[in-house]
Amino acid sequence: MTPVLLGIVIYLLLDATAFATTFHGVAVDASVVRMKAKYWGWTAALLALCGLSMGLLAAGLACPLAQTLLPHLIAVAAAGVVVGALIALIRLWRA
Repeated sequence: MTPVLLGIVIYLLLDATAFATTFHGVAVDASVVRMKAKYWGWTAALLALCGLSMGLLAAGLACPLAQTLLPHLIAVAAAGVVVGALIALIRLWRA
């Protein structure tokens, strides 16, 4: 889980620095900064959910065959539904 969190942090830092260098020395309205902060928050949440679902899938596949995989597969499917719902909400919000 640590590599996923590190990847999220690096991605968000790169995006924030690109935003800062693009608008360096320019007066930016508070609504633009607020919109960008919401975008960074939703992106972090979406990437964290994707990482969680991949971790659950890996944990489910690493179990011995003597144990049932059903609870793990249900958890991964639920995480996939949540990620899909978040993507749909973001697209509806941006439309």
